[in-house]
Amino acid sequence: MPQATSSKHYTVGLAGFGWKRDGTANAAFGLTRTSSAPSTLYLRAFLPKPDGSSTSMKKIDSGGSGSQVMFEGPNLKGWTPDQKYSYTLEVYGDAQYQTKLETLNQQAVCVAPPR
Repeated sequence: MPQATSSKHYTVGLAGFGWKRDGTANAAFGLTRTSSAPSTLYLRAFLPKPDGSSTSMKKIDSGGSGSQVMFEGPNLKGWTPDQKYSYTLEVYGDAQYQTKLETLNQQAVCVAPPR
């Protein structure tokens, strides 16, 4: 399994999949804020999709040290067990998403759904 990564502002707590009873799953990306993060950050996450593309989501994080932020993609079919999928977080210092402070990349291996 890939090691969890961290950056100046966030540590990856979760990069994986939430399986549903109907055989679909959603990509989930959970991050914990570090003590060195400024008061407000603007986040853009890119979550994998089964076809190799990604879906992009934005959030504003104004929590304190140790607070958590979670991104969850849509429920989709077609995930391939044992394949690595990439998750990316871009951290910005402004609401216009122009001043990029850092990028954090994480890979996760898809595990077959429970039976």
